[in-house]
Amino acid sequence: MVKLTHSFLRRCISPEGMFKGPSGKRSYKLTTFLSRLRKQAKKFAVGNDEEQKYKGDGWELFTEYLIRVMGLDKRVGLVPDSYIVEDECLDYGVDGYGTGLDNKPMTVQCKCYIADTELKYNAASLGNFGSQSFSEKYNVSNVPGPNGKCNLLVVTSCKGLHYSVIKDALPWAKCLGLGELRVLVDNNKPFWEQFEESWYSSLGENSA
Repeated sequence: MVKLTHSFLRRCISPEGMFKGPSGKRSYKLTTFLSRLRKQAKKFAVGNDEEQKYKGDGWELFTEYLIRVMGLDKRVGLVPDSYIVEDECLDYGVDGYGTGLDNKPMTVQCKCYIADTELKYNAASLGNFGSQSFSEKYNVSNVPGPNGKCNLLVVTSCKGLHYSVIKDALPWAKCLGLGELRVLVDNNKPFWEQFEESWYSSLGENSA
């Protein structure tokens, strides 16, 4: 189990419903998790903005757990214990930050979009991610490493970055899209079971 910190731990209307269906049957697929998140968002939301925030916050919690258990995998590339979820009142483009595998500052942006979407620079509000990451606060180096990327990671529930973003706007950002994430977590039973256990454990710790 890992300690989770995102506020969605308490905001979620049914943590159990994120992992089990009405019959109590578990799912070990990311698309099912996302479907349940969207259904809860519709039930919870008063308006479209609240619905989007609910989905976004749920996705940020998933990303936090992913980093804490798989951060040392080079496809993720962030030291798990270093990860800090940014205060939502201070979120101007960076959702979380920590230390990359090169021991230098790294930032994370989470985007919860439908599966067949490709993230475009303006439509997905990616503009602030780069500028904030390279600011004094986060101090990410704007000099690409040997892989041609900087320590910027976009984690999204859709296809990934649109080619125009990769080519012109954020060519040095790494992206984990739905396809890559499903390779990591689909049918990974310990991942999902420990995610649920960590959720409840962290709820208890945060309320103590």
